[in-house]
Amino acid sequence: MPIILACIITAGRSLTCRGVGGLEEAYITNHVKKNVFVNTIGNVIGGTDPVTGTILTFETLEQEVETANAVEAIVGSVENGTAVYEQSVALTLFGEDDALRTLVMELVGGRHTVLGLSQQGQHKLYGKKNGLTVNEGEIKSGLALADLNGVTITLSGKEPEPADLVDLAGDGVGGAMDEFIINAAP
Repeated sequence: MPIILACIITAGRSLTCRGVGGLEEAYITNHVKKNVFVNTIGNVIGGTDPVTGTILTFETLEQEVETANAVEAIVGSVENGTAVYEQSVALTLFGEDDALRTLVMELVGGRHTVLGLSQQGQHKLYGKKNGLTVNEGEIKSGLALADLNGVTITLSGKEPEPADLVDLAGDGVGGAMDEFIINAAP
């Protein structure tokens, strides 16, 4: 189904209260081209695996304050009359051990969908249609005592629409917690 770009402004926007930035946590799952993400109520999304029909399971990647973020760059082409959203999620993973080494290899080798929890308490789904892949990262031992010992990694991709807001609270805005399964960090 083609994406139709809105060409007529239908409403303005007033100033909102200031907030804080950054991701508190990131939840990640393997992206399957035909994952079924269904808008059940507004922008509330539930995900199922197209092969098994099971609810998608996301693994938790906890983040320290001011170490992770998500960015959506709007890239338009006047010549082609198109616009895409370049989504990127930058994460920091601390330490050096075999489990982290394995996780890094899995991230680098695959395509993923990321559910980001912002410091504002909002969940957004990145890489919904096309997935995200690792395009840069560093494994660092650190030099000074206060340097990072761990991994910085950025997943990115292009999507036809901005990331959807997802309601996992079941607070009447939309669906309930069982729309996704989220495994706690070990």
